[in-house]
Amino acid sequence: EHTEEAMKKLEASPSNTEGEAGLLEKLMKIDKHVAFVMVLDALIAGIDTTATGMVSTLYGLAKNPEKQEILRQEVLRILPEKSSKLTAQSLNSIPYLRAVIKEALRLNPPINGNTRAAGQDLVLKGYQIPKDVREFFLSLSSFFQKIFLLDKHLPFNPCHCSSR
Repeated sequence: EHTEEAMKKLEASPSNTEGEAGLLEKLMKIDKHVAFVMVLDALIAGIDTTATGMVSTLYGLAKNPEKQEILRQEVLRILPEKSSKLTAQSLNSIPYLRAVIKEALRLNPPINGNTRAAGQDLVLKGYQIPKDVREFFLSLSSFFQKIFLLDKHLPFNPCHCSSR
């Protein structure tokens, strides 16, 4: 019901005033069902990966109270009052938070891999990668953890992520 209403609004007043239709508008002209499924996939994938990342971060901190305390002290130093505003500048002053999130995502990535296409011809570790060729990168920590349950063998150590 809400989807039909939103699609009618989009058809009645296109989002782009420069004449170029957006991806969703183009898909709706081809197949409304496909457009609907694409929107659902984007929403669910975004929510699922974000939630998984947050849970992994909270889990890593809960299992490592000493790391949690380091992060707590860093946050309290930058945001000492409950009313302190979180800004882009203050976030840049909390490098351990970034390291904690990176470490949580390294150990428990929300997806098992991703693809990239080289923007130019390049050599990577001695391998020739032609421009526009798609490469798939598999997250080995995720792969091995699921197979061998290595959780206790892969320590949560944000310090090695802080320089990346």
